[in-house]
Amino acid sequence: MALTALISSSSVFSQQDTVFWFAAPDISTAEGQSPIYLRFQSYSSPATVTVTQPANGAFVPVVLNLTANDADSINLTAFIASIESPSANTINTTGIKVSSTSNITAYYEVAAASNREIFSLKGSKALGTNFYTPFQKFWNNAVVAPATFSSIEIVATQDNTTVLITPKTNITGHVANVTFSINLDEGETYSARDTDVNASTSLAGSIVSSDKPIALTLSQVPCQTEDAHHP
Repeated sequence: MALTALISSSSVFSQQDTVFWFAAPDISTAEGQSPIYLRFQSYSSPATVTVTQPANGAFVPVVLNLTANDADSINLTAFIASIESPSANTINTTGIKVSSTSNITAYYEVAAASNREIFSLKGSKALGTNFYTPFQKFWNNAVVAPATFSSIEIVATQDNTTVLITPKTNITGHVANVTFSINLDEGETYSARDTDVNASTSLAGSIVSSDKPIALTLSQVPCQTEDAHHP
């Protein structure tokens, strides 16, 4: 089962807000990657919720109307190819923006029977300009086919955002402990992926900073059992 976590700069709990940003990691079909949903809850006021991909002109906005104290979902499975991160060390257009006319809470759900995961969206509390990433360092990562990778997914909320990344292990296209920069426009994403399955290497402690607010999603591949790591 893939361990996945949305990184918030302030809180581990859901947040009521009117704008949310999210970058979805690539999850292996071997683990179970679909169906995928965005789930919403309104409160004392009705809410018109609009889901867009600002960097993807081919994505048609999806609109959902909620009454007061309502809950509903949007099934995004048909768009999974343009939502999950397609590749590492490239600029992609997969960032999701959720806008609402009044406060809501929201989460992204992978509802595969063998791999159920929830990413609680944090709204403004998810945004920041300086992040340190936690990852487990005890067990080796399992090998699955098709392959999946531990990763840091980054989405920009404004045009011309400069992002500095210092990975603590080798990632696709870059070596450990060497800072490099990328430039992202609104809704563009970048995936920093660790392809080494050994517990001795990890993205733990990697640093991501930027000159404008960004949001991060962390994805940890399945781990081998403790017995497998310590025979």
